[in-house]
Parts: sequence; structure tokens; C-alpha cells
Amino acid sequence: MQLYKGIPSLLTSFNLLCGLFAILFSFREQFDWAVYAIIIAGVMDFFDGFVARLLKATSAFGRELDSLADVVLF
Repeated sequence: MQLYKGIPSLLTSFNLLCGLFAILFSFREQFDWAVYAIIIAGVMDFFDGFVARLLKATSAFGRELDSLADVVLF
């Protein structure tokens, strides 16, 4: 597997991490930071799919990871 094929999964992982941070910030009642994390995750959600199609780097793992990140975020 070529290295650039992992870039969409890396972006999706960052999306998932932002979703987890949004949950953490919400529990700590830091809602402004939670909103920032949600906005960043939403942008990453757009870009991971865009980059995957651009690089033709789609995979079953990427689809499952994206679904998990969507569940955590939204």
C-alpha cells in the first residue's frame, strides 16, 4: 500500500478525535470549545471523503472508520 492512500484515514481519525474532544468539553461544560471541536470535525468529515475520492484511496476500513466517526460526532 502506498503511503498517500492512508491520508483519508488519517483525516477521519482526526475527525473522530475532534468528536471525542467535543464530548469531553461538553461534560466539562466548556460549550464554546465543544462547538469549535464540532466545527473542525465537520470540516474534516468533508475533507476526508473529498481526499479519498481525489486520491482514489477508498477502502472498506475507511468506510467503517468514517461511519464510526459520524456516530461519535453527530
